[in-house]
This record gives sequence, structure tokens and C-alpha cells, in this order.
Amino acid sequence: MAMTIPPCGKDRAIVIAALPRGGSNILWNLIASHPSVCLPRYEVREIIGRLGVVGKLIRKGFGLSPVIGPILRARFKSVAYDLKIACLEDEDQGQAAPDRRYRQEEIEETVVCLKSLMDDVALSSFIAATYAQCHFIGLVRNGFAFCDGVVRRGGSAEDAARLYSRTVNQILSQAETCEHFDVIRFEDVLEDPFAVSEKLFRFLGLEPSTLEHLRLKAKGKRGASGDYGVGFGEVDRHYWFDREEIVRALDPRIDKRQADCLSLSDRRTFGRIAELELARFGYLE
Repeated sequence: MAMTIPPCGKDRAIVIAALPRGGSNILWNLIASHPSVCLPRYEVREIIGRLGVVGKLIRKGFGLSPVIGPILRARFKSVAYDLKIACLEDEDQGQAAPDRRYRQEEIEETVVCLKSLMDDVALSSFIAATYAQCHFIGLVRNGFAFCDGVVRRGGSAEDAARLYSRTVNQILSQAETCEHFDVIRFEDVLEDPFAVSEKLFRFLGLEPSTLEHLRLKAKGKRGASGDYGVGFGEVDRHYWFDREEIVRALDPRIDKRQADCLSLSDRRTFGRIAELELARFGYLE
């Protein structure tokens, strides 16, 4: 049952737990389309990297220590909050809606939306202990498409499969131990971003749950010919779309296109190692 999120200040958070190159950027921006949500602009990995010694202690597991844990959690929360407030000065992130920017008092009360990738997914318990109220969204993607992204950047299918299996299992493990944890598929987001966003806004207790426009960040993607390019707009800029326009911005066939680029050998290697995780989410043909 969804739990309504009250005005939050520093004490509420939403966390996306996902694979790298797994569609998290799209989901991150869809959720941040809601005027009650704001991004800190940096992933959890980058926020912890800014904390110096505090970040190293968090990485070593001291974030849940009864002695120094409260200090580490307060520092993490404070930096994430300051990064959220800094969005006021950002041309893109400072928009609460297509035609309106945040006011100071308004952005202070937004829910911060964090993004944890790979091993940072294991920090879910730390983040849950950091905020008075926390909701998690696990995002999984077709593993063969994920593998293409790794191989295209010089990695091996074996390494991609092991990373995929480890991260998916971390997401499932955290979903069992953390309250308010939902797991969705990237393909469903692409198929109907407005329907998925509305479902998630209800899960998050955000009103209104129905928006007229959703926001996306322009990133590179593989085209119909197999070439890699920008899908829309200027790279790293944010754009708002209505229900008709967003269909032209998101390609629900991208996973199949990327998966088809894998060699038969890489596909067999990946499928052998990640078979259980692929089967669980219906990715085995």
C-alpha cells in the first residue's frame, strides 16, 4: 500500500537502484518530472566521493554503526540536500514544470531522488536509515541489451554477465529487506512512460499522480541502422514532452536492436552465466 509522502525538507528520499547503462537516467528524469521531486544531480557514488573520509567510512560499512553511524548519515543527508538546493541555479534542473521554475521555499520541501548503480545498490539499508521515510525503485533491463553496451565499450560478455547477475540479485535482496521497494522493467517504461510514471507516483504517494508533461535528458542511443547517435536535442540537456511527443523521443525497440548486435558467441556466454536472472524477468527467448 502506498504511503503518502508529506512535505519533506531533509527527511524524505526516493532511491533508484539499477544497472549502469540500464535505463536509470530515463527513469530518474521521469520521476523528477514531478514538481515535488528534485535530483541532487549526482549519483550516490559521486555524492559519497565528495565526502572524503566520511565517504570511505560509509563504504566500509560504518554508516550503520550505533557509534559513528548517525554522524555519517547526517553528513550524507546534508550534502545531498545542498546539492538539491543548488538546482535553483541550474538552467535545466531548476524547472518544476515546462513553464515554471522552483522557488526557494518550494525546492526546500521537495523529495530528493537518489540513484544507486551496481554495488551502491547494497547501500540501500544505509540510505533507509538516513532518512525518516524512503522509497526504493529497482530497475532491471534485458541483459542481452545490457551486454551489448558493455561489449561496445571494450568489456567482455563474461564480465557483463557477472555484473548483471550480481546487481540484479542485489536489487532483489534489497527488495526483500527494505520497506517500500518496487521493482520494474525498463522495457515497460519505454512502452508507456506516462502509465508507468503514474503508477510510480501513486506508489510514492505523490500528488498529482497524473502529469501533462514528462522530462527526459538527451543522451546517445543506437539507431535503426546500428549507428550510435543522439536521439533528440542537445546532449545532456533536459526537454519536456507531452503524451504524443514522448513516443518520438523513446524507442521501445532499442533493447531488441542492441541485443541483436551481440555476436552469437557473446550471447551464449552471457546467457549461460546470467540464465536465472534473465529467466526471472522474461528475457530468455
